[in-house]
Amino acid sequence: MDDTKTSIYHHWGGLPATLAALDGFQTVRADDPNVADMFAKLDRLDAAVGSAAGLVAAMTACQFTALEMSRINSPLLDGLWKAVTGRDPDGVTPFDQSPTTELPMLLVRLVFPRLYEDTLRRMVSRNTLSKQADDPSSNVVRDDSEVKFEAVPLVDRALFDAFQTAFIYAVAIGQNRAVEILQPRVVHNDEHIAAKHMAFDRAVRCGHFDLLSSASYAQSWASKLAFKNAGGPDVEQGTKHDEPIQASVAYGHLNIFKWLLHRLDTSPEIETLDAYTVSTWLGHAAYGGHREMAEYLLHRFGS
Repeated sequence: MDDTKTSIYHHWGGLPATLAALDGFQTVRADDPNVADMFAKLDRLDAAVGSAAGLVAAMTACQFTALEMSRINSPLLDGLWKAVTGRDPDGVTPFDQSPTTELPMLLVRLVFPRLYEDTLRRMVSRNTLSKQADDPSSNVVRDDSEVKFEAVPLVDRALFDAFQTAFIYAVAIGQNRAVEILQPRVVHNDEHIAAKHMAFDRAVRCGHFDLLSSASYAQSWASKLAFKNAGGPDVEQGTKHDEPIQASVAYGHLNIFKWLLHRLDTSPEIETLDAYTVSTWLGHAAYGGHREMAEYLLHRFGS
């Protein structure tokens, strides 16, 4: 095996990575038309991954058969198939493009319901931001509460929005590895705030404590979302009294409730708690049959 050739197609995994690492690979590629055709298709895809429209066009032109997909056995290629068709490759169903050339939808398909980690990582790394947008010192203004991005080129704004959409889906379903991949590309400001609320609330309700407490998420917008609608100054008109901290009680996720309280212990909103709020939480815990939660509430707020 020639180690100098290991990296040529290593990112594809499966059969391409194995063949490309063998001694005499170039000879085999030149002599075997099936091998040559496979690598020509992969080369075309490699050149197209940086563009959503280009990727869809390249996958459509390649027309991989279900049998080819099974033989190639590439995690990266499987993800590209899913992104373009909207279906998991099963070795039977033929290629059929599901019409979209929008990067946010392609990324979401890689996250939900199954994560295609290799493909997501590849697409995120190849869909790069401009140097200005990627350099914090050039366009980021920091204050005590958030990070704001200014003067971002339109092409970078589209990428920010795409990464943010996929990130929100990943948070909502507790997809930790996707969050880790997308987190560095997400802008933590008040854009998409309604969707962020929804994702955060879903993560709380589903008990995704590992994700919420992870280092990749802890510095995100968790603390800003945790006590929305709880009676503090950030209350929005027309919203229901079902903030995430109350949801953690109703669904019996004591570890998340404690985590939220810990983040809020020094927040002005915690001072707005009254007997009615605590009794409401206790009622939710009792109604849901969450004995451990009820006992903690009585111990924590009983005095």
